[in-house]
Amino acid sequence: MANSSYWIISIGVFYFCLYTYFGLHDFINLYHRYEKFNEDTDAKEVTNISADLYYYAVASLFSLVMIVSSIMLIVGAKKGSHSFFTPWLVCSSLNALYNIALEYFFETPEGRSELYMMATIFIFAVWYPVYHQYKKLSVAKLNHRINKTSMTRSGNTMGSTATSKNRSAIDPV
Repeated sequence: MANSSYWIISIGVFYFCLYTYFGLHDFINLYHRYEKFNEDTDAKEVTNISADLYYYAVASLFSLVMIVSSIMLIVGAKKGSHSFFTPWLVCSSLNALYNIALEYFFETPEGRSELYMMATIFIFAVWYPVYHQYKKLSVAKLNHRINKTSMTRSGNTMGSTATSKNRSAIDPV
């Protein structure tokens, strides 16, 4: 395993821990807001509580998705499989867009806007190294397939440089 894989694993572990904490926090708040929603309250407070319910439900669901995608990122880095990186890359991008939307378009409960902006900056800081490792692994896998296919076609599996008479899009011209 290369040093960059250790870096990717540490990002995955950090995100796993972070979103486990956020998920538990949001789920507990969702539960408390739900209990408060069932009590007898006035109409304005019910509207605020229902908005909080939606917020914490979405946040809890998104935390669960990020936990699963972080586990997949860790597994992908250990196995060297680029396809396991894709959920984390997509979910972290959506997380950044969600944080920006919350910051500028919606009112967040408990004044969490500073936390969202810090998380967004962190996402931008670690997203490209993960994407770079993803591309590195996908190109390496593609090169391995091309080399294996060209060697099989030429009838030579021992590693010599003989070329086949059959020219295709894979073989160099």
